[in-house]
Amino acid sequence: MKEISLGTPQPLSYASENYETCETLLVIIQASGVLSTLKPGIWSRSLCISDGLFVGSMLPYLKRAQEEGYGIIIANPKYSNESSEDKSQQTVNPEKNMAYLWEKVLSKSKAKNIVIIAHSLAGDWIKNFLENTDEALERITAIAFIDSRHVISPEEKKNARLMEFFQTKARNWVKSSTPLGTEVVDLYTPYIGCPCVSSGQLQHAYAPSASMENVFKFIRERCQQINKE
Repeated sequence: MKEISLGTPQPLSYASENYETCETLLVIIQASGVLSTLKPGIWSRSLCISDGLFVGSMLPYLKRAQEEGYGIIIANPKYSNESSEDKSQQTVNPEKNMAYLWEKVLSKSKAKNIVIIAHSLAGDWIKNFLENTDEALERITAIAFIDSRHVISPEEKKNARLMEFFQTKARNWVKSSTPLGTEVVDLYTPYIGCPCVSSGQLQHAYAPSASMENVFKFIRERCQQINKE
């Protein structure tokens, strides 16, 4: 993986060598709050220590993506551009970083399919970004949310394009004791706006590793559907 910095002090993201030439580009965004020290590529620092890197990090996802021939971008939610004249880029703002990554990198991609995996809080950043970016609604093939607890507001439900996108292109793997991939309906899921299925885990931290096979199955099916059109 190489850094994409665009000449800025911190990497905007990290990418595989084929990210500019691939047919399918996978963008992975992990949850990382403003005060968090979690580095790109890590789902959970505590799981890396207790269960190893193949549970607590993105390594299995990267390996599978390479096997599928995907290009890969790992977004850096902690990115800040201190040298920018735009003050909004001088502080850590994960939501604006998604828009910046789209503007500088993803919107210019030649990939036929752009797919996103958004973990936890990253789901909210993606939802807010999509609400204001029609181009992304058109170009993104699929979004796999992993135990995201974003909420579609009553006002957002009036956005027909956004709601159609969530219903047809997105899926959320949530905490559940039911078998992996089975539909989950509870008091909260109607507010998420997209189909929710079980991650096969009741613990939030284990959701990425537990749901991986089902996540990639969903991505493959979405890409195959687009390629037939």
